[in-house]
Amino acid sequence: MAACTNPLDPDDPGMLLTREASDPLALGSPGEGLRVLLDLYHGEWDGSAVENMTLPINTHDLLESYGFAVDVNTHSALDALDLSPYHALLLPSPMASFTTAELSAIKAFVSSGGGLLASCDTQMSHGITAPNEVAGAFGVHFRSEWYANDSIAAPTHPIMAGLSDADIFQPFMLFDAAIDRYPANATLLTDGSYVSSPSMIAMEYGSGRAVFG
Repeated sequence: MAACTNPLDPDDPGMLLTREASDPLALGSPGEGLRVLLDLYHGEWDGSAVENMTLPINTHDLLESYGFAVDVNTHSALDALDLSPYHALLLPSPMASFTTAELSAIKAFVSSGGGLLASCDTQMSHGITAPNEVAGAFGVHFRSEWYANDSIAAPTHPIMAGLSDADIFQPFMLFDAAIDRYPANATLLTDGSYVSSPSMIAMEYGSGRAVFG
């Protein structure tokens, strides 16, 4: 999630992925007063393990540690849910396809002021198209290939503010998909060293915002 430079200000650009809180003056941490839906219905990665390694914290617990109220969806298609109570929707590396109705629901949620974070891992190398189903609905396209990054492209952007390259680009880590198509209003958050395409972008869509990477 974006780091707020002033969490008391609902217009702070650090609220990149969230609707405005109902009582922004009560915010004491970046996620306080904000509700997030973590979707695992489409076989997404919950952040608890990678390549047979158990990680010390999963996505749900990490978000809660920053003060977000987190609901996890494991049983329902997104178009069957009421998304309006949520400030942001997280789709971490989906594996299962989205229906047309689900994609319409996601677009409507963002257009009306919600935030979307959609990530892509190595699944497209195995013929899984789910990440591009979501990305394509917003004019974005992932290109599946091993892809490394070497620098932050937008150091003043609220997602990257206060971070160094060493915070994000570790020697053992590769970002697994480049983004080779994106809207003109998108902000490129990273520079690539293998190909001249970013692996992470941020963009506005209607009244909301989305991050792909």
